[in-house]
Amino acid sequence: MRRFLLVFVLVAGFATASHADVRAQTSLSPAAFALQPLDFPIPATVLTSRVETNDLIAQEKSITHFGAPFTTENRVTGYFMEVGRANLKASKALHPIVTSYLVSRFPSSDLAAAAFGQERGGWEDAILHPANGMSSHVSSLKGGQFGDLAARGLYVATTPTTNGPVVVSELLFKRGVYLIEVFQSYFSKDANPYGTAAQPFVISIGHKLDTIAGNNDGQTSPPTTAPKSGMRS
Repeated sequence: MRRFLLVFVLVAGFATASHADVRAQTSLSPAAFALQPLDFPIPATVLTSRVETNDLIAQEKSITHFGAPFTTENRVTGYFMEVGRANLKASKALHPIVTSYLVSRFPSSDLAAAAFGQERGGWEDAILHPANGMSSHVSSLKGGQFGDLAARGLYVATTPTTNGPVVVSELLFKRGVYLIEVFQSYFSKDANPYGTAAQPFVISIGHKLDTIAGNNDGQTSPPTTAPKSGMRS
């Protein structure tokens, strides 16, 4: 079962935590997937932007995963970026939106396809067999095309929490040796206007990462500079 509750803890708490420093990049090819803060809903705080090893994945609350561990799937490396938007009102009330993505590189296209199938299958099972008060569905991409393998739409789950229902969505597709997952989460009470305004960034981020993966084609790429943590107004 997908660990949705971990995402909810992050949604509730990101705005009060100090943002993480950008880690040193240790691999050329994963660094090619680093996006810029302006690619996310703004004003926003960059929480994490780094080359993501399999060991580091376990530390990330907004990376959730169905089925076998990444190491069992033969994931090699990848990139993770996470950005939070507080939506602070004049009353000091917070309406947080967390947007993140995980790029995972595999030794072959077949292994990337197997990992894609596992994640897609987990979502489809969650739709057919909801548990613990959670409901899931697929939202249309309205003709949007991603990767050489893609899920049938944007997966969306709503789960009750002590602070109210939270919505978590995932855009899932595979391009060559890469599995690409774009996540977004917010309290359902903030769907209008905050969630609605932020959701198009899931699609635009997906297109940017798909383009990079298509151009990269599994080869080593020149290093790029990771975006600096901070607030934008």
